Amino acid sequence: MCWAGRLLVGAIATFDIQLLRAAPHPLATYRAAMPIAAIGLALQVVSGIVMLSADAVPMLRNSAFQFKMAMFALGLVNVVVFYWRFGGALKADAPLERGVVFAAVSLASWTLVLLAGRATAYI
Repeated sequence: MCWAGRLLVGAIATFDIQLLRAAPHPLATYRAAMPIAAIGLALQVVSGIVMLSADAVPMLRNSAFQFKMAMFALGLVNVVVFYWRFGGALKADAPLERGVVFAAVSLASWTLVLLAGRATAYI
């Protein structure tokens, strides 16, 4: 796993695990983790575009890469829907009991993005 991926998944996992634990005040973790996740995501996107531009056709045919992009899309949609639904409660530092499903989907999808990325070299 590259260091940009560790930034992204590590920061997101930190926040998601706090939600899964039903931590009473998720705002502090959010404020610490999300800027790091955003930097990791930006670095992943830029480095992914550079790597894809080198030899795009074989990569686009790679089933692991296709799965990675599906999980990437799921992760992004999950983030958008989470903030649309819970953004106000998050800013109010209220417990987010109903956010557990979103946290589980997020943790799974971003982890699978990294694992599928590693698998692209072997498929």
